[in-house]
Amino acid sequence: MGFITFIVTLLDLYSTLYFWYLFFMIGYWFVFFKLQERVFLFMPTHVTYWTNFVQYDYMFGFVAASKFLFILFRVVMNSEFDVFLIDWERPKPQKS
Repeated sequence: MGFITFIVTLLDLYSTLYFWYLFFMIGYWFVFFKLQERVFLFMPTHVTYWTNFVQYDYMFGFVAASKFLFILFRVVMNSEFDVFLIDWERPKPQKS
């Protein structure tokens, strides 16, 4: 179980780091596009999107999937429970 925990922890670290990388990268492009005075940068068309920007979709999908696996692993590992059965009945008297 230790190796699986190590792998899942690495997936969590990867997803956290790349989430913030994607967040700031997309924020940079958004601000750069919105604050331009002259038209210097266009938003991508459907033709250039599939050649230049689709890797962000794949990276975001892998980040979301790895975070989902980490959360699923944590739920499974923390869902152990003990069942205690308490018998409150008094024993019936035995006839001898």
